[in-house]
Amino acid sequence: MLICIFGIACTKSGDNVPSTSKTQVSGSNNAKPVATDTTKTIKPADTTKTKPTPPVTTKPDTTKPVTTTPKPPVTTPPVTTTPKPPATTPPVTTAPKPPVTAPPVTTVPIPTKPVTPVTTTPTPVKPVTAPPVTTTPKPVKPVTSPPVASTPKPTAPVAKAPSYRISAPISYIGKSNITISGDSINGGSVACIQLINCTNIHITHCKLVNSTSFGVYANGCTNILVDSSYIANVRAGVYAEDCHQGQIRVQYNQMKNMQGPYPHADFIQFGRVYGTNNRIIGNKLENIQGQSNPEDAINLYMCTGTSSDPILVSGNWIRGGGPSLTGGGITVGDQGGSYETIENNIMVNSGYGGVNCAGGDHITIINNSIYSQSFPWSGFGLGSNNYTTTPTFSNTTTGNKVNWIAGHWGGYRRDTVYRVGSGKTYNPVPAGWNSNTLAAPIGANILPAILIDFK
Repeated sequence: MLICIFGIACTKSGDNVPSTSKTQVSGSNNAKPVATDTTKTIKPADTTKTKPTPPVTTKPDTTKPVTTTPKPPVTTPPVTTTPKPPATTPPVTTAPKPPVTAPPVTTVPIPTKPVTPVTTTPTPVKPVTAPPVTTTPKPVKPVTSPPVASTPKPTAPVAKAPSYRISAPISYIGKSNITISGDSINGGSVACIQLINCTNIHITHCKLVNSTSFGVYANGCTNILVDSSYIANVRAGVYAEDCHQGQIRVQYNQMKNMQGPYPHADFIQFGRVYGTNNRIIGNKLENIQGQSNPEDAINLYMCTGTSSDPILVSGNWIRGGGPSLTGGGITVGDQGGSYETIENNIMVNSGYGGVNCAGGDHITIINNSIYSQSFPWSGFGLGSNNYTTTPTFSNTTTGNKVNWIAGHWGGYRRDTVYRVGSGKTYNPVPAGWNSNTLAAPIGANILPAILIDFK
């Protein structure tokens, strides 16, 4: 940009050459002075390389005669040239563009673009949920199928069945502290296991089958435990007799199809077992008609517990009986006995009778469920009798549920039978006799369809 003031030679704005002040002030419109002055200024142009030293000393000396020289540089450079270039050009173009438009505009869309990955997040979630949904039902089916076949306690016996080892019949006399476990025994003509005068014997997880004698026979023994075993197709299951020190326990076994004949054709019979800790608990017992010839499922013959620890028959499941007219579900006080408790047992079609007290004293029959439909051999559900020569006393029969059709007596309902007797056979009415529920709303379904699942 050219600026001319007061006839002085024009200079470009923004020129920083210091020697122009001398030539412009001393020069005028005459050609000669300008020419001579410019030639003289060429040399200072060479001296501009050393700007600080020569121009500063020569300029004040030459400008002394001229009085008008200081006005143009004072007014002109600061007013017109100095504020405009720095104020308008550098700040306006550089300041707003980099910070305002360029950085914010480019950074704002950057966070919005990562928002789009959020849409990709549900996409992986779907494939992750898909595989578990497809795999979940597949394992459920195999898990449910085995338990259906064996619901109550099938899993343990099924797993242990392959661990049976074939064994010959076992007979111990005077032995102690022995465990018989995992044996599979075909008894043949002898008992599968026979114990005489033994103590502390544990029979567990055994398979005792096919004997014309007993599954387990114990005589004169103390502290015998038979549990978690399968006994089938034998004359009688477990028979303990003359165990006067007691502690005979038969519990959580499964037994099927007792073959008899009478008088030993019971799943479990205690004969003259005395003392404490005598138990028949949690067994599953089933006779299938046409495959068995049983007497009682459970029988206590001349057995005596104690007042503080009666013989306990509890939580047993019994199904099937007949055609014997002298056998039934549970018979206690047979030829007498005392301190016996029969509770929470379930019987379905158990033979001639359900639960029968045949004599004795301090015998309690409580909270049992007894059902039978009509069969040629079904006689009564709940009985209180005295077939001994000693009067009965202090017996209790209460809280039982009975629904029994006596096919042997013409097919009418015969839930209870009570015989008062006389003299030595006197039988007072048991306590609670009238508190039992007769014609109870129970049926064959009080037991599951599959009762025996040990093999």
